[in-house]
Amino acid sequence: MNREFPTIKQMENAILFAMADNNGKCEYHQDTHTFIATEYVPYPVRDSGGSIDSVGFEPVEHSISFQEGYHYWVAMMDFIEDKVSPIPAPVAPWYGPIDDDLPF
Repeated sequence: MNREFPTIKQMENAILFAMADNNGKCEYHQDTHTFIATEYVPYPVRDSGGSIDSVGFEPVEHSISFQEGYHYWVAMMDFIEDKVSPIPAPVAPWYGPIDDDLPF
């Protein structure tokens, strides 16, 4: 399909779409030609007794090149048009042990 080149805002939205993070934010920095995407990664918050009390969110920044931003947009458009195309996600890796001790 013949597409027009996306705007900066469209590429920012595609990156946020790939992150699937409604609280995330993405900004384009023209001086470095990169997108800075902030993802909020959830983590368990424990009360004084050691039980999981709530969920906290830690901001993790990702630096995404202009070319990668374009690829995010192409992948999102392919996904929207029902084409099979994996969407790259800048999800932050988890470096610690999995904390799945539920209170019930």
